[in-house]
Amino acid sequence: MSIKIEVGKKYELNGGGVVECGRMSGDNELGINDNGYGPFILEGMCYHQDGRFGAEDSSHNLSVKREWTDKPEGKTLAAPGAM
Repeated sequence: MSIKIEVGKKYELNGGGVVECGRMSGDNELGINDNGYGPFILEGMCYHQDGRFGAEDSSHNLSVKREWTDKPEGKTLAAPGAM
């Protein structure tokens, strides 16, 4: 499954919890700062476009597991590959 972080969307983390991407730092979606962190800001933390937290890999507890969607009939998770 491939994740592509976008501003304004919500994401479930590997360790549980749902966070929203409120903004992006800079204008390069693939940018990496001097400390190895990506440009997408989720709850004050820096993520790469593919959902990795900071300099960690995709299996880290704070990395993104999948996109979270709000449906009128209740909150559900997007099915893998449906994005």
